[in-house]
Amino acid sequence: MHRASHLTVKENQDLKPGELIRMSFGGAAGVVLFLKHLDKGGGLFGVLQAAGLDHPMTWYTAGLDNQYLSYGLEWVIQEDHGPETACGLRYRAENARLYIDKKGLVMAFGSPRGSYRYEPLHYHLKDNIEVNLGREAAPIISWRIWESQAHRDAGSEPLFYYPASE
Repeated sequence: MHRASHLTVKENQDLKPGELIRMSFGGAAGVVLFLKHLDKGGGLFGVLQAAGLDHPMTWYTAGLDNQYLSYGLEWVIQEDHGPETACGLRYRAENARLYIDKKGLVMAFGSPRGSYRYEPLHYHLKDNIEVNLGREAAPIISWRIWESQAHRDAGSEPLFYYPASE
């Protein structure tokens, strides 16, 4: 038997920062980026998309479940560079959730409803750490994610589109 998907079950303690997972949100699963383990035993997640959330690209803290479905660390992102993708245009692309800075790609996750934090959480995808995004970062307002290069090369549908299809 050969599987086209690399989706596997992982224990919560085995999750690595930057890992793409499927996480339960009540009656449906969401596509989520695991950001880090928290000191008090929970986790910080970047929710790309989940049923029941008002908008995509929100950070989220939660206690860790026992197991998750994981796509792993070798997921693929494809950027679409438009006229807004230039250094110094960060504030002209209000809807951007992906940026290029000096070290690579940075994903921005908005605050969940009722949060104490109003600024987005900026997560560096190469170093898997939270960063301060500089003024010169170049915005990317359209991009897609696949579970792997083979998934993309096979012509499969992306797991996630930004902006989300209406």
